[in-house]
Amino acid sequence: YNPDARDKASSNVYRTKEILKRHWDGQVVKTPFHRVIQADRRHALNYLIQSTSSDVFLDRAYAIHSALKGRRSFVSMLIHDSVVLDIAEEDMKILKNIVDIFSDTRYGKYKVGVNAGKSFGDMRRIR
Repeated sequence: YNPDARDKASSNVYRTKEILKRHWDGQVVKTPFHRVIQADRRHALNYLIQSTSSDVFLDRAYAIHSALKGRRSFVSMLIHDSVVLDIAEEDMKILKNIVDIFSDTRYGKYKVGVNAGKSFGDMRRIR
């Protein structure tokens, strides 16, 4: 996110100038989720990425919460970029659907890793 970096290849691939032109007016960043954040040139891209990433995550966590309405399973907690579910055995059959909900963002499908276990400390990666 360093605007002073001399890595022109990355800047071109990620179109950082175009993105900043669209979302930063020299004073504030306006995110796709309608947040307005004071930012100088050095921090504008970072704030845009971090805020948007957080909002995408919260949007998907809420979608999971909504999908679990009326079931015994529920969103237990959110930790950084992880949604922790307390999932009832009878709802294991919808786990793939839950993963699909989380991975399907307004920016496309994201790769998602899943861990499961009888307790939070006992979780292992599942495929």
